[in-house]
Amino acid sequence: MVPSPRPDERALPIDLGICWNIGAPTPTLVQNEFDAWLLFYVQEYDPAWEGTHVKVLDPGSPGAEALGIIHWLGCRGAVLGGVNDEARHGHRLWNRGFSSDTYGAYEVRPSAWIKRLRDENRVHPRHSEYPFTILRHFLLGFHDSTFECVARSFYIETRLCSYRDALREIADRAAT
Repeated sequence: MVPSPRPDERALPIDLGICWNIGAPTPTLVQNEFDAWLLFYVQEYDPAWEGTHVKVLDPGSPGAEALGIIHWLGCRGAVLGGVNDEARHGHRLWNRGFSSDTYGAYEVRPSAWIKRLRDENRVHPRHSEYPFTILRHFLLGFHDSTFECVARSFYIETRLCSYRDALREIADRAAT
């Protein structure tokens, strides 16, 4: 669970170098004890689009689609769900940076979530502050949900394949 914000907590825009589909990104989260993967449809530019139709995306379709995968390394927690774009103004970081681009990517600094993880771990007999100094708190706004995670770092890949094939690949990675 993501804690209430600190008085100085802010969502700062970051450029991940990838744009998810605004209408139906259909994000899927796969997580194990050490890492997390976020799969979604990427935004594609169609020069032939005249503005009168929409392309319906179906994760069960066998057809190849442009997909993005963000691998969150050293992930200490991830949450997918929460408020959609129409209720984003109810998010605890609304008007703390999260209000400018609700479909964007942000880094939350300083993070109440990271502080809580560090404070809870202080009871460990061999507690070290260092692992918590390299953690980062990320926030991504999707059409129907919000994603947040605390991780050490991330890398991004793109695929042109079916959603199912990409999900199977991620599940295989998570199991090893």
